[in-house]
Amino acid sequence: MRYLHFVIAGLIVVSPIFATSQTATYHLHKNASTINTSFDQLLSGGPSAAATALAATLTNNAAGEYVVKEFETQTGDPNAAGVIPSGTILNFSLWMRKTANFGTVFPRAKVRLNNASGPLLCTATGATALTTTVNQQNLSCTTSTNISMAAGDRFYLWAGVNLTAPSSVSWISKEP
Repeated sequence: MRYLHFVIAGLIVVSPIFATSQTATYHLHKNASTINTSFDQLLSGGPSAAATALAATLTNNAAGEYVVKEFETQTGDPNAAGVIPSGTILNFSLWMRKTANFGTVFPRAKVRLNNASGPLLCTATGATALTTTVNQQNLSCTTSTNISMAAGDRFYLWAGVNLTAPSSVSWISKEP
């Protein structure tokens, strides 16, 4: 049996610009969100031991995009009303790999406001395909329109992969 394994560990760097220039760093945490417990927390506090490995299952999938994990900032974070202007750059650092060499797989990330159906800030797809070695994947995307943000709005992150061809029998397991 061949295995496909993705690991996401590390941080997301979101660089929104409101009325005055702001830069914030958010870290992926493997703790359930207090808002939607099927998501994990995206926290401005530094990495914790619980953030070391995150994975999800893929089995016999067609070409397309697949979520590995969803994250969201918690109530009151970033707590900044204003406008994220068109042209704002969002940068991501994700550490990912696959455990079987069966096809071409690229890292992918999407940022929205509040939840999976909220306004899309941007989508990023890595230019380098994943290998069986854990590598830092640096992704970047730019907002295409102005996004109004209320003080109670939060960031939602969809972290996943894009398969360019159907996968064979495969799955993703959780590392200790």
